[in-house]
Amino acid sequence: MKKASLMKLAVAMFLGLMMPVLASCGDDDKKSDRFDTTPAGAKAQYYVEVDPTTFEGFTVEVEYTDNSGRMAKQALTSSNNVFEKGVVVNSLPITIEMNVVATPKDNSSLTKDKYDCLFTYGLGAAPVNANGEVVGNVSVSPEFNLSSGISVERMKTITRSKSVAFDKNGNITR
Repeated sequence: MKKASLMKLAVAMFLGLMMPVLASCGDDDKKSDRFDTTPAGAKAQYYVEVDPTTFEGFTVEVEYTDNSGRMAKQALTSSNNVFEKGVVVNSLPITIEMNVVATPKDNSSLTKDKYDCLFTYGLGAAPVNANGEVVGNVSVSPEFNLSSGISVERMKTITRSKSVAFDKNGNITR
């Protein structure tokens, strides 16, 4: 089951990045301008899904590179446990980053002996031209965090990070 979820996540992220490219592959003879292959920025697709039981012992935030190239934050809750966002940053070089931060709740609010911290997360990124169309290699990296049965005494902040860096020519450097 976990492998199937991971594969679905990878396919969804890849298609989210590639749909503009696939949609522009028609044979429109009236169009005289050519496809611009000059990298001007980067497109990112973020995805995080947190198992609702995680919120019994942890608060969860997603930190990510937004459209301006700065880091932004989004808190998740048991009723809003999925974060899915696409952004285009119109500058190069750029490092696209995503952090999932699960912080233990205050001990006074914990009622069980053990807690789980379960989530799926992934980052897909690709260089884009000035029109936001993908013009280079796509990087997709989905993963799981499967920390279960954590005793209250051993609970600590769990941070999982992903990043993709692009140089001034739109090449992936890490």
